[in-house]
Amino acid sequence: MPQLRWPARTVPGPHAGPFRTLAGVEFATAGWVDWYNNRRLHGSLGMLTPIEFETLHYEALTREPAPTK
Repeated sequence: MPQLRWPARTVPGPHAGPFRTLAGVEFATAGWVDWYNNRRLHGSLGMLTPIEFETLHYEALTREPAPTK
């Protein structure tokens, strides 16, 4: 059975591998997680970042209702 190998360059960006140390892998992974959770554009969110979408969502929840006449 052939041995499966994990690709050396799995993290995009300036911190992509190949990695020489475990600390390098951890640093690159943390950077990728930060990008994925905060700065990536998401098609399901109208091409907003998750942070932008969440900000707009909570602003809509806390907006005062328009006065009725």
